[in-house]
Amino acid sequence: MSNLQLGERVSFDRHLVKRHQHERDSILSRKKTIWKEVSCQYKNGIICGMRVIKEGYRAYDDKGTYFEPTKHIKVYLVAVNLNMRPYYVAVDAVKEAGL
Repeated sequence: MSNLQLGERVSFDRHLVKRHQHERDSILSRKKTIWKEVSCQYKNGIICGMRVIKEGYRAYDDKGTYFEPTKHIKVYLVAVNLNMRPYYVAVDAVKEAGL
């Protein structure tokens, strides 16, 4: 459902959480960024933005730090209340909230 507008009421039962995995070989020290889908109870909220998040590797070597993206994921930012930061919800996990 990718035709939703800002301010629309939606519901979702899963969202994305950022995780890191460390990998070490003889020359490079790499950290892999993964967005893991987590189940939750149905939540209602309002769309407050849209982003494209990236999975990939952050590597450190003698030249500095750089990021190599491997996957792009389109997400909605859904605000459930005014006190918490918005949830990252994949486009296919968002449903229009019925009143």
